[in-house]
Amino acid sequence: MFGLKNELSIKLKFLFRKIYKLHCITIKYMTTITTRLPDTLAHELQSISKDEEIDQSDVVRRLLLKGVQQWRIDKALHNYQEGIFSVGQAAHFAHISSWRFFDLLHEKKIPLNYDSAELARDLKTIQWKV
Repeated sequence: MFGLKNELSIKLKFLFRKIYKLHCITIKYMTTITTRLPDTLAHELQSISKDEEIDQSDVVRRLLLKGVQQWRIDKALHNYQEGIFSVGQAAHFAHISSWRFFDLLHEKKIPLNYDSAELARDLKTIQWKV
């Protein structure tokens, strides 16, 4: 049983790598960026690469993608808090749904930028009898 489970695990990892590489191929343009890294960070990337059984460039792309996504969310939250973005604009900027953005506002304890005048306008828009 263990041999079958291990073999299945290996096949799933192989399939995942194939799908991920196919996904990467569908990107129309890719740019090469060269950077210097501290040795400790380079060793971390090697360790992740070995653990995930993918090459280091895939590790860097995945981590960079996560970092950029988190930056967009942080920037959207900041701009919303400063009154620069509406909920819709912030969600669009962060590439997330408005519902997810509301969840993040709640998690971060950021109050809604919504006053009674806006509520009255919205109620009028939906023809609510006040």
